[in-house]
Amino acid sequence: EEQKRSKAAAKGAVKAQKEADNSLKVTMVGRHMRLLLSNSLAASPLGAALVEQGPLARGGARDQNFAQEVHRDLPLAGRYRYCMWGLRLPAPAAARLLAAEGCALEGSSLGDPAGTGLPLVLFPLLVLALSGDELLRLLEADSTAPLAALYGDVRREHPSCSVVVYVVGLEEALRRRERANKVRRVPGRVYAPRTMG
Repeated sequence: EEQKRSKAAAKGAVKAQKEADNSLKVTMVGRHMRLLLSNSLAASPLGAALVEQGPLARGGARDQNFAQEVHRDLPLAGRYRYCMWGLRLPAPAAARLLAAEGCALEGSSLGDPAGTGLPLVLFPLLVLALSGDELLRLLEADSTAPLAALYGDVRREHPSCSVVVYVVGLEEALRRRERANKVRRVPGRVYAPRTMG
């Protein structure tokens, strides 16, 4: 009985090793790739466009979009609309990848909406979406370094990440601001000079 258990364990280890080896092949990246969106971004028109027009993973005879995951517990989801990319790999493959010298990926404990049970590793890139009005408010608050606080927030949660800020609707926001700032004179009103009595 002990010998049977030992053989079964050895067979399982070989299978897990083979699975880990296969999952780390470049051709398997599309299968394991995930687009992770904050729930606030997923609910916006930009998030819908990202899901519809996201990068394609070539798989077999047809192309398929990378799998998407929507998370309310992304570290910055309460403050920003943003997305990241990652891989969900078998545990041995994820451990080997993260242990590799010079690996820039980071492990993540984010939940798995699809219930695959696979660990997640994140690429060191974060794309954050601001509306034009949000950017103008940041510029008003600090014209010399309007994104300093934003970058500080990202560094605290994702210290190794590069950040791309995507601004949506800036031209429209500028036009609205320009209209609001115009001085409107009341038609027909006579502005008489004031005299000192």
